[in-house]
Amino acid sequence: MEWDHEAYRLIDPGEAERRFSLSAHVGYPYADPADQQEIRLFEGDWTVDGDLMSAFDFTRPPYHVIIDGDLTQVSELTWVTDDRSSFFLVFGNVEARAVTLGGVTAGPELVISGNLVADEGVLGDCDDPGGRLVVHGRTHAPIALVLDAFVMDFRRSLDGVAVGEPSAFVGSHPVASYADALRPGLIVDGEFDREAIWEDLSAGGAASLLWSQYDPRSD
Repeated sequence: MEWDHEAYRLIDPGEAERRFSLSAHVGYPYADPADQQEIRLFEGDWTVDGDLMSAFDFTRPPYHVIIDGDLTQVSELTWVTDDRSSFFLVFGNVEARAVTLGGVTAGPELVISGNLVADEGVLGDCDDPGGRLVVHGRTHAPIALVLDAFVMDFRRSLDGVAVGEPSAFVGSHPVASYADALRPGLIVDGEFDREAIWEDLSAGGAASLLWSQYDPRSD
């Protein structure tokens, strides 16, 4: 089916737990009744003609998304939060050109039960207390870049270059430092040029972000 952002069914925390054991997958305390947060269930497999972006009204609590199947043919999956976290849980595989995740004060959780293919790469950028990406299957992404308070947990394999602080990654893959891997100009006076990094990841992925002389075989 082609993605229809209005084709969801609202479910309550009780159904989410009975059907999906939700608290075993996400760390965000979604069941707080005072927040009245929506859990939007999209059933089956979905393809996307274009970008898939969060569309929160930041005057209200964010909604959460569960996809009970595969999510494929996404151009860019962008999930950005502000003040409160949001989870995006996919019980199948995800295929996208790029995945960009970010947040102010609180971040998103993207949890994928299957495999992740992100042809241009994955970016996580968040303020404390951070956000996270969890992939239970294999991950193919030429670059997985973490800025500040974000964690990427690759449960099986990462086919690509991980860049950031070692504490930001879970798994046995090597992690390259910013100075070794990122092209000159992306860090100015000790600060990330976030706008350039986000734009480069969206536009060209690893080819735009990685230093031309960086050799991942040296890690």
